[in-house]
Parts: sequence; structure tokens; C-alpha cells
Amino acid sequence: MARAVLPIMQMFTVLFVGVLGEELGWSGYILGRLQQGRRALQAGLTLGAVTLAWHIVPSFVIERPR
Repeated sequence: MARAVLPIMQMFTVLFVGVLGEELGWSGYILGRLQQGRRALQAGLTLGAVTLAWHIVPSFVIERPR
């Protein structure tokens, strides 16, 4: 059991850092830029559409038959 703890901690750290970077980038940087000249709902929906496309394309690529 102790041997399984290290890989789990490493995976958690890698995924957490990746998610944190993505959230800071999308929400912290881009959302502020999108809200300049747009309403908050419009900016949020635009960012949501981009985020959806960003995450859905790889799932189609992974699921395609070979």
C-alpha cells in the first residue's frame, strides 16, 4: 500500500498544477479581457464555448476507431 501512495501523490500534483494553470489562464487572464466591451454574461458564454471546444475535441480524437 505504501508503494501506491507516491505515484498517487505525483499524479495529484501534476494534475493539480495543470488545472490551476488552466484556471488562472482562462478565468484570470482571458475573462478580464473578454469583459472589456462586453457584458459579463456574453463574456462568460464566449469563454464557456471556447472551453467546451478545448475539452471536447480531444475526447473525440481519443474515442475514434482505429
